[in-house]
Amino acid sequence: MTWGGVTKMLKICLQKILKSQRGQAIVEFAVIIPIFLVMLLGLLEWGFVLWTQTTFNNAVRDGAREAVVLQDWDVNYSQDASKIIATVSGRLTGLPSAQTQNIADNITIELLPNSTNIESIRISIAAQPYVPLIGITGVAVPGTLSATSEFRYEGNL
Repeated sequence: MTWGGVTKMLKICLQKILKSQRGQAIVEFAVIIPIFLVMLLGLLEWGFVLWTQTTFNNAVRDGAREAVVLQDWDVNYSQDASKIIATVSGRLTGLPSAQTQNIADNITIELLPNSTNIESIRISIAAQPYVPLIGITGVAVPGTLSATSEFRYEGNL
């Protein structure tokens, strides 16, 4: 056998192999794309979860910072509490409305150890329901989010 015959035989074998694999790329794409999309959408949803949690943390921290400098908690508790709840709610304006529905009901203000001898103030958002933005069910995202911040009281300075 000459080299010309070997190359001709290799060429024929390669042509047969290439012809039999024409639809391979489409089949691989069809198998991989759903897995890739689920992973991509799951990452996006977790990004939204982390963004919402960070926004909650920042909002309660800002509310607690504002609360510790108020000097009349023992006289105007309800007015001061309303002001702090409005502050915390105001810091959440960038979030989608689904994440902040009834948020004022989940904001708590604690004067520690009590309202006449305040040493610190704790602001919390407790068990705020998390609504998935993308809507893929089965992705492991938390059902509720919470945030707490506590600062030393400075009203008596």
